[in-house]
Amino acid sequence: MPCQTAYTKMRRRMMRHSASVGTLEFPVCIILNIADPTQCTELPPVLPSIEDIDLTRVTCSCTWLRSLLSMMLTKNCNMKCWLSKCHLTACGEGEVNSSYTTGYKCVMVYPNKSISISLTDDTGLWEILHGLSIKSLSLDGFGYRGCRVNHEKSFSQTIASLSKLEELSIEMDELTPCVLEALHGLNIKSLTLSSKEWGELHAESLTQLLSSLKRLETLGICVTEDSPGLWKALHGQNIKSLSLSGVRKSSGIDVKHAETFSQSLSSLTQLETLTLHVHTYIALQVPQSLKYLNIYSYTMLPSKVRELVDSLAIYTHSIGIKLEFGCASSIDPPERIPVQEYIPFQPELAARKNVAMKRFRIYEWPDSAGRAMSVRDIGDVDDVASDILEDDVYKRFAAYIDRYNINRISILIEISPGSLS
Repeated sequence: MPCQTAYTKMRRRMMRHSASVGTLEFPVCIILNIADPTQCTELPPVLPSIEDIDLTRVTCSCTWLRSLLSMMLTKNCNMKCWLSKCHLTACGEGEVNSSYTTGYKCVMVYPNKSISISLTDDTGLWEILHGLSIKSLSLDGFGYRGCRVNHEKSFSQTIASLSKLEELSIEMDELTPCVLEALHGLNIKSLTLSSKEWGELHAESLTQLLSSLKRLETLGICVTEDSPGLWKALHGQNIKSLSLSGVRKSSGIDVKHAETFSQSLSSLTQLETLTLHVHTYIALQVPQSLKYLNIYSYTMLPSKVRELVDSLAIYTHSIGIKLEFGCASSIDPPERIPVQEYIPFQPELAARKNVAMKRFRIYEWPDSAGRAMSVRDIGDVDDVASDILEDDVYKRFAAYIDRYNINRISILIEISPGSLS
């Protein structure tokens, strides 16, 4: 009787009496001992210590892979499943004799029913995911590339079938109107969209999409440069958290339409948290509802810091502001500015009424051969629990700017209601 065998690796960590950690690796076989492997819908018990499952050139049905992912979602641990040029059979209704090749897919499953998928080809993927109990789904490509959705009808049907979905992140080289249309009416609370290109057609599709997402609270937009249509699409949306950053590990957004952007921001009357990752600092008109403002800027002239200090008078409500910036006028090529030119702003900020200076921290590279970055604070520090602000955007900002050995400054302040002097 023919059988299908998928080889996996199991990594088991054993704590020894000496408190050292050893790692053992050995092959484990999952054997499907049936005459027709495409009809296999049941999975044998999987050892709880399995972390990696590699399937290469395996022939199986989409139903079997769906069962495998369903099992992985029940485990309270991180698991990875590689699909490499596997042959999928009976992927669609009535397609008993059909067969597809998967290309390369990496499926990461995390606790709390979260799945992250990197792929080169979406063939068969949507049938595998159809109807699964997924709360968080992330889709992207490998390396610096986004994913591509070639099978738009299957994608639309599967996204609609994920009734438990609350968070969705899609990274594509270019978002298509068909993909955006497939997201209409979802009950998701969080949406992140990443695309190198955002034309006016995409902006109109985004406007219609956001209007249809009645439960949406958190929105993330990743783009290389802005457009008037993009900012207009955000106008008047009832979101509580907005994050704007560059595509993947590239630099932040190049904001060329600052006035339109600022007008859209002021219209977000429910907005509480704004995270902005930009090439250079820009003045903003924020809504009165805003409680947290996080700005990551690769370059910041001392004159712009002065502009920020002088603009604090516009904030007549309580707000926490975190500003991270590089001491430079240009990153590539690097044109550094001495940190000494920024230090005088610390006592100015600390002396202002209703401004609580929580942190003025300098990250400085050595002048000579040393490689270690020094960290020093100017004035008193009261930044307990500020690490919660170090999100993924911050980590990308810090990693990118540190590659060029640019000194950077972190300022954390809180503004209370009332007039500022």
